[in-house]
Amino acid sequence: MKVRPTPFACLALLALFAAPAAAREAKPVIAITFDDLPAHSALPLDTTRVEIARKTIKAFKDARVGEVYGFVNGNQIASEPASAPVLDMWRAAGLPLGNHGWQHLNLNQVSVADYLADLDRTDAFIAPKMRGRDWHWFRYPFLAEGDDPAKRMEVRKALAARGYRIAQVTIGFGDYMWNEPYARCVAAGDKAAIATLETSYLRAAAENAAATRKDTRALYGRDIPYVLLMHIGAMDARMMPRLLASVPFDL
Repeated sequence: MKVRPTPFACLALLALFAAPAAAREAKPVIAITFDDLPAHSALPLDTTRVEIARKTIKAFKDARVGEVYGFVNGNQIASEPASAPVLDMWRAAGLPLGNHGWQHLNLNQVSVADYLADLDRTDAFIAPKMRGRDWHWFRYPFLAEGDDPAKRMEVRKALAARGYRIAQVTIGFGDYMWNEPYARCVAAGDKAAIATLETSYLRAAAENAAATRKDTRALYGRDIPYVLLMHIGAMDARMMPRLLASVPFDL
């Protein structure tokens, strides 16, 4: 597979989530990123956080995906100690970690001092796991960069002073919304409902990607290096092989 340089290791795609034939002259680049490591959303009865991570990582390897950044909320380990191995599994697979805040705080709702203290706590947590590799990418929780211009600028300056770059998002389809319903369907043993979730998940991914690409090309006259936001949830792990297989890779 041809890999092109972007802020994250990316996939060179023949099309983005089955883009229409008229748009296939371009080969857009996309970086896949995951938030809320090591645990996200409801946990179905038939799985564990470790199994979710194993399936997700295997899907990356099978599809020959390059580096996928995983953005960490450290407090997840305190609330779910059994999820602790996930970060080591991620690193053992050669996948990098980034900072997503310890408690996933919303900057619009807390002080700058509290927000930065939360960020620093995760910084100290992931630094040894990266073993000398650069981990200085920060993904704003809730993608909230501050509802006050002064607060926004103060945090940006603090991030820069700490050597952090901001991990922006250019594409997403709300994948997190499928994880909790999936857990409920598993508990109920409702296979028909799970099939419906699967169909709607893939459809939402394709439709959102096509719309995002259309808007981008209208704005810039070309594709840009896209950054996809996803989450390490049970439904995401279940769907990852099919999601990646739905994209015709340039091998």
